[in-house]
Amino acid sequence: MGRPGPGQVLAFAKQVKQRKSTSPHANGVRDTLSWVLGMKNKWPLTGTPSSPFPPDMDTITQATGKAKIAAKSHPRLSREYCTGVWECLAWICGDTAKAPRL
Repeated sequence: MGRPGPGQVLAFAKQVKQRKSTSPHANGVRDTLSWVLGMKNKWPLTGTPSSPFPPDMDTITQATGKAKIAAKSHPRLSREYCTGVWECLAWICGDTAKAPRL
């Protein structure tokens, strides 16, 4: 599996924005795209600024593992939100060929 190119990520972000879904899953995807694309310096699972910003691929790859764990046991965020974050990061890192569901 390969990582999606920048154009694919931008096109998907536009598609997500147009859908205007407010489900926790869609919000996790949307917040992750905003972070990855440098629109918001806020790591979706903690709300804290990230360094470097915008995140580089090493930072995004590390975040993917943390998001997978959070999807099972985050103390304050819903499982659906955390799953949206994890699915989005996994796609961007090339761990899955499918963009996150919306």
